[in-house]
Amino acid sequence: MKISDIKELGDRIENGGWMDDIPGLPGLRLKVRGVGSTAYRRLEARLIETVPRAERTRGIDRDTAEGIASRCLHEVALVDWAGLTGEDGELLRYDPETARMLLTDPLYQNFRLGVIWAAERVGRLVGD
Repeated sequence: MKISDIKELGDRIENGGWMDDIPGLPGLRLKVRGVGSTAYRRLEARLIETVPRAERTRGIDRDTAEGIASRCLHEVALVDWAGLTGEDGELLRYDPETARMLLTDPLYQNFRLGVIWAAERVGRLVGD
């Protein structure tokens, strides 16, 4: 493996890369940063620090953890999309408020799962 290939994978994690063939979301492409990116880990750590110490010690409850993950996915991981259409069939441009709705509304959980899937894999070699 060339060292430049390793650097390119790191660039996709840190700055974002386009992901295709997302399970359950045919025709949708997502540009995402990796969950291991510096910005994602930094925001996640900062949000965890806001949780009361007693709760952190006994384990953060599911709703709080979901809220932290949603903010990280929205503010860091999801950068752009392509192939998403409105009810009228017109392509929707990336919009932060629409992204927030798609990542937090339980009725759109497949979108959220797709973003997680992509953000976990954006820095992997093809075939891994």
